[in-house]
Amino acid sequence: MQSVLMRWKLIALFGLAVGFSSCAQLSPQLLTFESDLASDEVVHAPVTMTITVKDNRDEQVIGYRGGIYSDTSTIESKQPLAAQVEQIAADAFTSGGAEITTTFPQFDVQISIDEFSYVSEEVKTGIKRSTGTAKMSIAVTSGQGTFKNSFKTSEYIETLGYPSEEQNEELLSNIFNSVMKRMLSDPELELFLSQY
Repeated sequence: MQSVLMRWKLIALFGLAVGFSSCAQLSPQLLTFESDLASDEVVHAPVTMTITVKDNRDEQVIGYRGGIYSDTSTIESKQPLAAQVEQIAADAFTSGGAEITTTFPQFDVQISIDEFSYVSEEVKTGIKRSTGTAKMSIAVTSGQGTFKNSFKTSEYIETLGYPSEEQNEELLSNIFNSVMKRMLSDPELELFLSQY
């Protein structure tokens, strides 16, 4: 009898926890994106280049955390995402031997941020699935022609109630890093740069 009462108490507590988590007011979240790309992973390209990054997303908001006032619980990049991508790309190409310059560069590198999104939805009672998706493309132009490629990564996590800020940051940092790594270590890109 006592174990039955204890079981009902636990079920009631679980129900309350789910109720509170689904009704909670979540604050906005600002993230800074960095890359853990090692210098031996980037393309080796002892050339001169200029780099520009264009953010093609319709809005700067990556997604919404949810809660009572979901429209205000936004997830955004702390600094302009294009500036962060440009800095990471410049550091990566420089570590691979390139010189970043606007004075008669051998290559014009254009990176586009095509998608960076976050969606949280309920898949079971009290269980949220939060999915992050990132897509970037690169176009490199020289007198020899143009190289183009695009990279996309998507991952999700499932949590009891809404994910914490730490879980969101880990999810979005993982997909951001995955796309940046694949783009900046692309062997086909390295081959194109080596043909100059």
